[in-house]
Amino acid sequence: MKASGIISVHIFLKEDMPDEMIPDNSLGMTGLIGTTVQWVFIRNRRHLSLVISGADGAGLNEESPERIFEICKKDLLDTIRNYDKAEISGYKVIKEKRATYIPDRESENYRPPQKTKYENLFIAGDWTDTGLPATIESAVKSSKIISNIILN
Repeated sequence: MKASGIISVHIFLKEDMPDEMIPDNSLGMTGLIGTTVQWVFIRNRRHLSLVISGADGAGLNEESPERIFEICKKDLLDTIRNYDKAEISGYKVIKEKRATYIPDRESENYRPPQKTKYENLFIAGDWTDTGLPATIESAVKSSKIISNIILN
């Protein structure tokens, strides 16, 4: 199965973020459209966590942390009101080069079922055979499959 990378960038602010910076954030995350960064999570008033999915497709896995931060900074300046007023105290770039796999017709042949050949061993995860892509929904479905097997 082919892997796909995800990059997380944690930005730390010197002062609390003003409410008007990301006013509609009722779910704790904001999606960006037309940018390299797809998601902005507010961890607390001084900590933003950015997510770039499919980092290898964007050619970012081999980029330096400084270059990745500059790309993120530009995306935030272009999309987040008053971001230019925020003082940054630091940042951390984390690259998960094999964070998930890229589904294709062939990869379905490698996704194992939840029930193993051992009576008391089951496996769960988004990467198991659920009929869904490798998503959080697939992980939940995998767990439900195991629950039903055990209950029956």
